[in-house]
Amino acid sequence: SNYPSNMEMLFMVGMLLKSDVLATLIAWSVSIFLAMSVYSLSRQFLSPRTSLIAAVILYCSPMIIFHATYTTVDTGVALFALMALYAAIKWSHSGDIRFLIFSGVYAGFCAGTKYTGIPVVLVLAVLVFLMIVIERRKPIAGIKYSLLLVGIALAVAAPWYIKNYVYVGNPVYPFMAKVFGSRNIPGVFSGHAVSTPWQGMDDYGNWYSLLISYIRFPWDLTMMNPPFMKMDTIGPLYILFIPCLIFIRNIPRKVKYILFYGLVGLSIIFALAQRPRYMLQFIPPLAIVASYSLFRISQRDQLIKRVAFSILIAAALLNMSLDLILIGYKGRVVLGIESRQEHLFRRVSNHEAISFVNENLPASSRLLSTDPRLYYCEVPSVYDRAIIDYGSLKGDEMKLLEEFSNLDVSHVLLNPSFITDSGRIDSIMLNLCKKLVEQGKLRGVFARRGLYIYMLA
Repeated sequence: SNYPSNMEMLFMVGMLLKSDVLATLIAWSVSIFLAMSVYSLSRQFLSPRTSLIAAVILYCSPMIIFHATYTTVDTGVALFALMALYAAIKWSHSGDIRFLIFSGVYAGFCAGTKYTGIPVVLVLAVLVFLMIVIERRKPIAGIKYSLLLVGIALAVAAPWYIKNYVYVGNPVYPFMAKVFGSRNIPGVFSGHAVSTPWQGMDDYGNWYSLLISYIRFPWDLTMMNPPFMKMDTIGPLYILFIPCLIFIRNIPRKVKYILFYGLVGLSIIFALAQRPRYMLQFIPPLAIVASYSLFRISQRDQLIKRVAFSILIAAALLNMSLDLILIGYKGRVVLGIESRQEHLFRRVSNHEAISFVNENLPASSRLLSTDPRLYYCEVPSVYDRAIIDYGSLKGDEMKLLEEFSNLDVSHVLLNPSFITDSGRIDSIMLNLCKKLVEQGKLRGVFARRGLYIYMLA
């Protein structure tokens, strides 16, 4: 809750109006707008056919489809970033200062959605400077316009960062805690605020291994090699077509600008945090570059054209198969194939326990849960890590019992199968509760499918 939260505001509207299903559909619609924006930006200087192919290449990225079906904010960051780039390129072409202002506003939306939007502001500022120097030979004016863009972006994103500073004393919580410090951080997050580093260059022991990893990271990102894995692959079309630019002459400046934006942005994120979805805001513009390259090389020879478009069609069909799998796995409730309850029991591991709580616990109960997914719970409930500092318990189960008493907790929900990045904390909670059960301080009232609910004796 102390991160920038522009997209969360949209998801919250979805949940207030209807449910988490509507929130997810909002996230999916953002991916559609993203593809439309790629087409629209490409149409500024490329043909309709090439622009359509650019949108197809983007939507052939499993990364896009995968995150479009979750309420993650990264697709929103990518949309705002692309709109900021779009406005900046429009400004360089028309000279209308309003487009530069729009670019700053969208960059601010980006930084106000996630910290990974901050590099977007920086790369855009550099790009604006370069466009002025290259096209007008006025470096002083370039600096002025770059500062204007950064100033507008900071003004738009500032409310979230000011709120963070007021709440916890750190505008970029939980990062840079050694610089800003932190306060009022509840529960186990107090330690998290101090220990959270940027992960990237520090993961490598020397400059040589870092350089080798940087050279091969496009391949790793394409082939899902560690640290890039699961569905966070960009697909094969980028690595197949973008390198072909070295054989193409007279590349339009706008394509060069877009290529610069994408490659520099990816390099920054690679250095800071090697997570594919953190790079998502710099991927869509590169779909335009890949489409342009495909179009140019396909003009050279009919055989090359057939091979290139065969690869594109194969990737599109593969992506359609992925879409159908995701719809079969997650979308059956939307299509009416299964009921809402069936969907929740299948998709949300703690829902059976939450249903038991709603049906059997009195309204006066207060539930403490090791699983944060509590928005279906109809009795007062709280996530344990938000209020309990496990480090201060020092393995003493009686201190945990005292915490329960101070919080007026009547029941405890344990979900050992819920996988988080803080497994050590989960183990502490489970072990302490196990001791309290053995001592008769907790009494089991529910145990099913790896879920446990205990009542304070």
